[in-house]
Amino acid sequence: MKILAFTDFHSHFPTLKKITKKAEKADIAICCGDMTFFGHDLDKVMKFMAKNIRLPIFFIHGNHEDEKTTIETSKKYNNLIPVHLRLAKVSEYTYIFGFGGGGFSFTEPLLEKAIKKVGERLPRNARLILVTHAPPYNTEIDFLDPERGHRGCISSRKFIEKLHPALAISGHFHETFYLKDKIKNTLLVNPGDEGTIIEIKP
Repeated sequence: MKILAFTDFHSHFPTLKKITKKAEKADIAICCGDMTFFGHDLDKVMKFMAKNIRLPIFFIHGNHEDEKTTIETSKKYNNLIPVHLRLAKVSEYTYIFGFGGGGFSFTEPLLEKAIKKVGERLPRNARLILVTHAPPYNTEIDFLDPERGHRGCISSRKFIEKLHPALAISGHFHETFYLKDKIKNTLLVNPGDEGTIIEIKP
């Protein structure tokens, strides 16, 4: 399975056109949020995504989008699939769980509460993909600079350490676009605004 993951393109349509081109080589798409600047042109952006990326697009909202508005807008388009606090089945053995918004807090109580529920609902031997807007704490993809240090989410890291997803995709920090890291066997990726193709072997 080839996944086109992308994040934080902020209503920039030239960038979105580059993402659309990359989508031709993917089986599904995943968006980690911040599709807009403070929600402006949300309908226009989501319509462009739905019409031009002809794939199932699993998405979460970022800190620039309102959760309710984003989910309501997505209902107009069959291939836009919200996964905020939802466990979505992608294939027989692959599932996606998402947590949108945030990005400025070290802890997210709702995400931590979800750990047990996701663990109970996830079929045995299933492969999990975690999609969050903010990156997990103390990794290559949450380190901004020596002065600011690691600014990611401790709750995301707890989720990964307990449930061991195969892949964790996040954005929020433009400074770490296209960087990767690992927590044990979980691959961490900030796919960047122009997107990254990630291949998961059967």
